[in-house]
Amino acid sequence: REIELIMLVKHLLYTEKFTIDGARKRIEQFRRTGSLKNEARFALQSEAIEDLTKELRTIRDIVDGKTPIEDPGN
Repeated sequence: REIELIMLVKHLLYTEKFTIDGARKRIEQFRRTGSLKNEARFALQSEAIEDLTKELRTIRDIVDGKTPIEDPGN
C-alpha cells in the first residue's frame, strides 16, 4: 500500500508535473473522493509499464546491433 502511494507521488511530480503542494492537494482530493487506492494502483502500474517499455527498447537495440551487450561482471 505504501509503495503504491509513493509511486502515486512520483507519478504526480514527474509525469503529471505537479508541484509538491499540488501533489499533496491532489492526494487529499483522492482521499476525499475515495479514489486514492485506485489512483495509487494506476500509478504503480503505469510506472511498471514504463520500466518494461524501456527494457524492451534496450533489448531491441541489442538485437538490432545498435547497443553493445553490457558485461554484468563489470
